[in-house]
Amino acid sequence: MKAYLKRMTRMCAVVACVGLAVVSWGQQSPAAGQTKGKGKGAAKGKARQSGPRAQANLQTYTTLDSAYAVVVLPDLQGLIDRLAPITSGLFPGKGEAAELKADWGENFGDPAMQGMPVGKGMAIVVFPGPYMAHFIEVTPEKMPAYLQHLNANGRGIVYEEAAGLLVNPMAHHWNTPDAAQQTGKAVAAQVKQLCFSAATREPNVRATVFVKRIVDQYDGQVQMLIGGMPMMMAMGQANMRGRGGAPADPAAIQQAARMLEAELRGLYAVARQVDRVDAQLEFPDGAIRFVETVHPVAGSNLETFLKAPAPAGNDLSHYLPGTGAMRMMWSVNMEAAMEFFTREANAVMAQMNIAEPQRGNLLKFFKDSRAMQGDLMAFEMLLPQSATMFDGAFVGRVKDAAVALDCLKNMEKNMQATGMADLYTTMGTPITMKFTEKVREHGGVAIHQLDMDLAMAIEIKTAPAEQTALMKQMMGDMKYEVAFVGNTIVYAMGSQKIETLIDAVKAGKALSGEPPKPLAAQTTFGPGGAMYMDFDLGRMLGVMAPMIDQNINQARNRAMAARGAKGGAAPPDPLNPVAALASALQGGGPIAMSAFIANGQAHGGVVIPAGVIQGFGQFTRTMQEQARARRQGVPSRTEPDGAPAAPAGF
Repeated sequence: MKAYLKRMTRMCAVVACVGLAVVSWGQQSPAAGQTKGKGKGAAKGKARQSGPRAQANLQTYTTLDSAYAVVVLPDLQGLIDRLAPITSGLFPGKGEAAELKADWGENFGDPAMQGMPVGKGMAIVVFPGPYMAHFIEVTPEKMPAYLQHLNANGRGIVYEEAAGLLVNPMAHHWNTPDAAQQTGKAVAAQVKQLCFSAATREPNVRATVFVKRIVDQYDGQVQMLIGGMPMMMAMGQANMRGRGGAPADPAAIQQAARMLEAELRGLYAVARQVDRVDAQLEFPDGAIRFVETVHPVAGSNLETFLKAPAPAGNDLSHYLPGTGAMRMMWSVNMEAAMEFFTREANAVMAQMNIAEPQRGNLLKFFKDSRAMQGDLMAFEMLLPQSATMFDGAFVGRVKDAAVALDCLKNMEKNMQATGMADLYTTMGTPITMKFTEKVREHGGVAIHQLDMDLAMAIEIKTAPAEQTALMKQMMGDMKYEVAFVGNTIVYAMGSQKIETLIDAVKAGKALSGEPPKPLAAQTTFGPGGAMYMDFDLGRMLGVMAPMIDQNINQARNRAMAARGAKGGAAPPDPLNPVAALASALQGGGPIAMSAFIANGQAHGGVVIPAGVIQGFGQFTRTMQEQARARRQGVPSRTEPDGAPAAPAGF
């Protein structure tokens, strides 16, 4: 049994990687519409009741017109071959291709996967209910043996062949064997045509999620859940006070809950304008690549925004150092974005009966926020010399510098007027701001200062002293220096000197004096994107590691003193996990992200380079070696296959 559980655990790791994406099957999307009653593709009969849960409301389907999602793995063996370098790198000594194939094949009594040779795939279809069915390509010679093995060990599930595919109704999750079984057989031919007819099979994962169908089905439940936000938040605050948390005014709690409800309703309003999402997950050369396409509902506000022309202008990232652990740039039609936001915000506020003056104050606050950013923007955070998390630079093109400056002057007042300041206070993080105009000049350019303070009241009252000190150290002073060079706004934080940024913008040249250094995301995804982002996790952790190391030692010293330990302070911890992970990830490259807006659709992508994945594997090995070193002289039990046993008592 333990060996079986271990095999299933390893297979779960594979499934987890596959499940990172709900990805497009990309050839042809079936038309929307649910096949109930006597309409097209109508069910041929009601599902019988099975088990403790009645199936009176479950439908059977004869087409894919009502499917919530379709996921396709066109080449199972090829996918495992691509995935194995990743799993074996993350879990040293495990996850090799032969092992993964044997684990999968044993489910069918075929550890060599002879019945699923290279080029054979699998599809998963999710139907309303919800229930799902798996469709697996199996060679005709092996199909009888597969069915015999599965039905002998199927726990009441009936596996069948339909259209040359092995159909697994996956019924045991929802007690829906009849509906799932009948639907699986009925749609098998369509699944075969749409999912497995390609002449070439790519070793990836593809799927389509029909968002509109899901939203239409569960709209009432979602609306009810969002509408219950004020009550849920009030209960949470009551529990917090019961645990000694900071007391909050009931009126402030109600206002904060309403703000959160508005945000959720806004996000849900956007989701309701999505027709479907296509995406693809690949594993090229030990890396992970995920891309997706969002298709808006025809005629929706979202489609109108996505069809707006891109702003004219150049990439501003070359004005920045190019050395931050986090680098980002965007190019968005801000007027179209604000028009879209205003329409959605007005609809949400009408739904919630939010009246003037709060309605106007909220719209003004968000409009001002956009005025301080502009349609072109670039920023960097966590520079090599960073001592806090808030250390970096920002440059953006604004429409009107005078308007942007006025927005900065009145930011705190506008936050108070919207109720957002109360939201922060209720959540235990009261925020204060102070804007000082023209603290000095550089080359005829006025430099302003914006001070922000997040008090983190609840954490300070209830958390250990070391944790609070670490949080303060990581947050830093949160002082921003701001300047305008024409219609270009420049921010500098922490160690970054604003004077060098001003000089670069005035000269119209790269800050380094060398040709602009593109983001890795620009190289990976190509030109024309609305957003690019590089995130170097190793460098970010490298900034945090010294702070955490100091925090670890202080906590250990305090614990030793509390126990009355003799011989002075405790020695430093031999391993700071954050430092170890930062070291392992150094040189692995940044995680690259992008967003494109084209043809009325939104496209996104993420690439995790092989070096990052290998770094996590190296970190795992380092931690294992440290654990073994600490156990020297202590006998340890092992399982028959050599894996460490769980500690006694577990």
